[in-house]
Amino acid sequence: MCDDHAIQRAIMEIVQKISHLALEEGAEELLVMDYMERGMLDSFQVLDFITQLEQMFSIKFSTAHLSSDAFHTLKGVCALVVQLVREKQREQWSSQFSSPSNT
Repeated sequence: MCDDHAIQRAIMEIVQKISHLALEEGAEELLVMDYMERGMLDSFQVLDFITQLEQMFSIKFSTAHLSSDAFHTLKGVCALVVQLVREKQREQWSSQFSSPSNT
């Protein structure tokens, strides 16, 4: 299961919207199958998927993320999104406390 159920749900909703497939929430097999290899998303839909994820979560996937094995499953994508969101939150938090003060 993905670390964050809200992110997992959002990812499943994006895939359902893009693919026009009726996806059952909690269907574990959907989370671990290769969504492109199984024909859930074609290459154009994958680009749309990436764009929507980056916009929704205010994140940016690197080339390494996109070419990783994790990006081949929805569970892996979810884990990457969780990781990037947490990294972004840590950066924002540390920048709030590490900005130089003018004393």
